[in-house]
Amino acid sequence: MAGGKLILVLVALACLAGCREKLASEKADEILKDLAVELSQLDKPSSDSQLGKVQDVCKKHGIPAESFSIWVKDNSDANSRLAAHLQTIYDKQLEGRKSQLAAQIKAVEDEGAKAADSVRLDAQKKVQELEAATRTEVEKLETEFKQKELELQKAIQEVRNQ
Repeated sequence: MAGGKLILVLVALACLAGCREKLASEKADEILKDLAVELSQLDKPSSDSQLGKVQDVCKKHGIPAESFSIWVKDNSDANSRLAAHLQTIYDKQLEGRKSQLAAQIKAVEDEGAKAADSVRLDAQKKVQELEAATRTEVEKLETEFKQKELELQKAIQEVRNQ
């Protein structure tokens, strides 16, 4: 996870720390939350990009990055707290993605159902057309058969009459 590399960046900041301004735990947690949001948006996290985000977030909160790095150094749970914030963000993103995929699946299912209905209706129409054509052909053949039968009966009658 990116959090493991981040702690190295934060420790590096701690080493560079020149001031000993104390940072309140609540303020540090706000910074961690904002930092988690920023880090979760990085496409390709690197030490430089993470360090830049740390500095940006600290600047946004009006806190020197050195003070934050000292707080990180003094608080061994900083990495796990950041990881927890990141996990919350990733879980929300995952749920959002699941919802998007569920909607896409539903749309595909609906489209498939419509296509299946269309195919079924087309097949029913073809069957009805074939049944109608068959009935017409059968009626035509029956008519021809009756006509031939009448002609044959007339011929038989003529032969008997002779």
